[in-house]
Amino acid sequence: RGGIWDGNYANNNSGLVESDPTSPLAGVQGDTNFINVTGLRIIDARFINCNGFCVQFVGTGAVFRDLYVDTPRDFIHINGPSSNIVIERCYGFSADAFVALNAWDWHISGPTVGDIADVRIRNCAYYGSNQGGRTGIFVVFLSGTRSTSTGQGVGNVRDVTVDGFAIDMSKGSVTPASVGFSVTLDYDQVQGSEFAGVGLGENIKISNGYIKSANSNNAGLAFLKTAS
Repeated sequence: RGGIWDGNYANNNSGLVESDPTSPLAGVQGDTNFINVTGLRIIDARFINCNGFCVQFVGTGAVFRDLYVDTPRDFIHINGPSSNIVIERCYGFSADAFVALNAWDWHISGPTVGDIADVRIRNCAYYGSNQGGRTGIFVVFLSGTRSTSTGQGVGNVRDVTVDGFAIDMSKGSVTPASVGFSVTLDYDQVQGSEFAGVGLGENIKISNGYIKSANSNNAGLAFLKTAS
């Protein structure tokens, strides 16, 4: 509780991800990693200049509350299987996903794959990016199938509520060319050694928010389904 995490990205940006799918650390790439954890609480803290994801989480029963971020990567990155997660009163700048609900993930960017369910995001604000080079999204919902060290897994995103939010990407010094909410259901997408099959996004509720589009690249909401 409290304090500042400074990832020193400018002098520490070689990348953290272990890409070997047989490694027990495959897909772990957070500045702080909580994998297969129950009952996590991160409250009243600041994350700046993270080299990887500021927080990478897999588990049950997590609370992220009263957090500020200014980072070139993801802020809170959740992989499946995970459930019962509360994210509230968090705000700031991210050049990638502010909150990533990645039941499936890119190029073995997560240690596991599985459903993400029962997530409540309340009273959060996303202000775009102060660092360029990537795209920015307030909340991304990413489902599908992928290969893991123990075989192929399936991940869906279910029962997510986003209530009370503000999105104004023009506040950052670099405007991301992306969207407020991205609901991505990838199908038959081949990425190196991975296969991303169809996934489900179910019971997603978004309410009581404010979205300011900074330019024509900043759609408020996008549902995407891509095919190879």
